[in-house]
Amino acid sequence: MNFQYLKINPEKTELLLFYPKSLENKIIIRGTMINERECVWFSDVVKNIGVWLDKNLDLNYHINKIVSHSYKILKDIGRIRSILSRKHTEMLVHAVISSRIDYCNSLFFNTSKSNLSKLQKVQNAAARIIVQKRKRESISDDIKDLHWLRVESRIIFKILLIVYKSIQGKCSKNLKLDFKEYNFREEDFLKFKVTFAKTKYGEKRYEYFAPRLWNALPLKIRAEEKIDIFKKRVKTLLFEDTEGYKRKAFQYM
Repeated sequence: MNFQYLKINPEKTELLLFYPKSLENKIIIRGTMINERECVWFSDVVKNIGVWLDKNLDLNYHINKIVSHSYKILKDIGRIRSILSRKHTEMLVHAVISSRIDYCNSLFFNTSKSNLSKLQKVQNAAARIIVQKRKRESISDDIKDLHWLRVESRIIFKILLIVYKSIQGKCSKNLKLDFKEYNFREEDFLKFKVTFAKTKYGEKRYEYFAPRLWNALPLKIRAEEKIDIFKKRVKTLLFEDTEGYKRKAFQYM
């Protein structure tokens, strides 16, 4: 900033220090001095392109924000549901609820089961409004009838789409992964090298989970050149058996 003759405005500057919860009591520095008189204190959460990042990188705060706001919107939709057709209700839900659940959802992979459960309950509540079911009635079959992927499946879908686009050169080069050396075995075509992790934080890295999810795709899907067909086939795969697909992806952890 000094080199460019710019001045930092402490009131508009936020600093976030990332660390695991185990180090909570060992952090003794709580901010940094900008000059002799002004100090910028570390924040617990900061917002970046619509995502709330917290100091422990567990995304609890961000997901709680999504859930809280979504329920408020669903309550408003519920008030006018009687004057809406099913088709228009579904369009409205996609516009204001699904878009929130899906925004930057690739960050949610390997988040806690509690967080996934909260997001899934929001999707369930949205589906109940569309099909006009009560809170305690089962909604699983209706979600299938709506042809919706469940929340965890939507997260995996987004990650696979990012990998596909990076292969096609339509994503940032920072997301590029290293291919395995091709030994002319058909089943190894377009597969990536996998990395290993020793911690739960390490398992949240794109370089850790993205190659495994991609390598578990059937060759027919990995080699697909048309993005619309690719998305359709991946959605069908996840719609039929997300859990089996995940087991295949992470069986050699």
